[in-house]
Order: sequence, then C-alpha cells, then structure tokens
Amino acid sequence: MLQIYNSRLDTQIQSRLHRLVRYAAMAVVPKSQRQSVIRKYLDEYNCMPPPIFILTISIIEIAIFIYYCVILGEVSTSGPVPWKSILIYNPCRRYEVWRFFTYMFIHAGFYHLFSNLLIQLVLGIPLEMVHKWWRIGIVYITGVIAGSLASSLSDPHTFLAGASGGVYALLAAHLANVVMNWEEMDFNWARLLTIIIFVSTDISVAVYDRYKSSQRNRVSYSAHLAGSLV
Repeated sequence: MLQIYNSRLDTQIQSRLHRLVRYAAMAVVPKSQRQSVIRKYLDEYNCMPPPIFILTISIIEIAIFIYYCVILGEVSTSGPVPWKSILIYNPCRRYEVWRFFTYMFIHAGFYHLFSNLLIQLVLGIPLEMVHKWWRIGIVYITGVIAGSLASSLSDPHTFLAGASGGVYALLAAHLANVVMNWEEMDFNWARLLTIIIFVSTDISVAVYDRYKSSQRNRVSYSAHLAGSLV
C-alpha cells in the first residue's frame, strides 16, 4: 500500500511540475520552442537547486526594507532612504567596492520596492524556471553592477539605491525576445504595451525624484538605463 501511495504521489508531483513548466514556457518562450524546452527542462530538472534565485533576492530586499522602516521609524512611497547604510551606494565611499552590488537591497520607499518586486517576480520566476537560475542570476547581477558603474560616471555626486539595474536587465531581455519572436509570442501587443507603460511610468517617477524632490530623497536613475543596455 505504501508503494502504491508513493507512486501516486510521484505522479501528482510530476503532473504539477509539467503544468508549472508549461505555464512558464507560455510566458517567456516562443511557440515553436515550447515543446523542446519543456521536454529538456523536465529531463534535467532534479530540484537541486530549485529555481529560487529571484525569490531569495526578493525576500532579502523585503526584509531589509522592513528593517530600516523599523529602525528609522518611517514608511512612505518615498521613504525611508537609509543614507548611512553600509549597503547603499555612496558616491563618497567608492573604495567600499561591495556597495556597487549591495545597493540593490536598499529601496527608497514603498513604491520603489513594490515596482521592482512586481517585475522581478512576475517575469523573473518564469524566466528562471525555463532558463535555469544561474543564467538569470548572471543577467540580473550584471545589470545591477552596470547600474552602479554607470551612475558613478553619469551622476557621480548622487546616491544609488534599488534593484532597478537587475530588473531592467530582465525586462529588456524579455522585450528583445518578444520583438525577435513577435509572431510566435502570445499576447504580443499586450506584452509590448505593458512594458512601455511600466517603463515610462517608472523612469518618469525616478527622474522626478532625482530632479524635483527634496535633496533628502534624491537617488540616481542611471541604473534603469544601464540595466536595459546590458
């Protein structure tokens, strides 16, 4: 009886895995490649490790944001901005090289955090399921580092916070995939319009916060563009 139960459980898990991979493939893979991608992924997939890169990054970002909300006693659409954090990119402390990477864990307010989480979870998880965590990790981290390097050159006196470099690297990669496989992508116009609306809104808010808000809330927006170029 135990053997039969285990067999049924394995079948259920396999069926759910098939559905998850199929949904992920429908989100990010052209129609002509879906069957081969699904078959290849299921043949290689062994849950070691599971696709948790984006989830792990997101949980860390949320935890650090909550930590500084409690420490600084503030939470709003544009705050808190923990200027003294050892994680934020500080243009006066470039010699602390880890800041070129760790600034991704700091967010300037609830809107900043929410917009980044929305894209990296909705888009990053399907990409990670299909293309493996380490490929998505390379794209994401490269976008983050490029963002801080670009900011240090184009906006050398401004702090930098947020995971926008990594998020925009994923977003632009998906946009390139949609454009190159336009006829084979489901809801191609809806995807394109959604990306355009999000990017336009997000960059407009970032530019406004940089040039029109108080000095206290100014952070650089160069990472958006650098991540996209990467």
